[in-house]
Amino acid sequence: MSRDRGLIAIDAIIFDYGEVIALSDTEDWARMVQTANVAGPVFEEAYWRYRLDYDAGMSVEEYWTKVAHDTGAEFTAEQIADLNRADARHWTHLDPAMLAWIEELRRAGKRIGMLSNMPTGIAPVIRDLSFTASFDALIFSCDLGVVKPHPDVYLAALRALDAKPQRTLFLDDKLANVQGAQALGIHGITFDSLAGSAPKLADYDLPQPEEVSSEMS
Repeated sequence: MSRDRGLIAIDAIIFDYGEVIALSDTEDWARMVQTANVAGPVFEEAYWRYRLDYDAGMSVEEYWTKVAHDTGAEFTAEQIADLNRADARHWTHLDPAMLAWIEELRRAGKRIGMLSNMPTGIAPVIRDLSFTASFDALIFSCDLGVVKPHPDVYLAALRALDAKPQRTLFLDDKLANVQGAQALGIHGITFDSLAGSAPKLADYDLPQPEEVSSEMS
């Protein structure tokens, strides 16, 4: 505990990526469905069915071939390339408020990591985005061969940040992933939005996000 304010002392913050830093985009999703040329609900079900395998290192070609098979389609090499580009673009819409808070955390001397279930086809695109320069470590499941909530991914993040679990906070939009971190002694918050997570963030010795601070004042 931090003695002066009675708050939990944190040295490192680990962020999930999708639906925490980046928000999915309905227009990009519609473009993917159009490129696949199959019914939207059928495409969505197949898209998610093999996603964790894709996140764990399945190749781009194998993933989209499986999606095609389950939708009754047969994607050409050109379609697969177009789908991969659209899929990556779908996950590049960043939350400006979150990026601003990450910079506040850096100015406060905190170590910043990203821990994401990230597929092989998208990881290179995300690594090349300029905002990642603000991070001390990027840990992607496709590089490890396992996905959250497997303990190895959290341990890899702690090693990369040289952080102790009891002084680390993890934010993820999925409860199971947060519970996986908590099982190792990492503090965790199931994230929905900065404003929605404000009551829980207030328990930690961290700068509060500007939009949350203004709403609470």
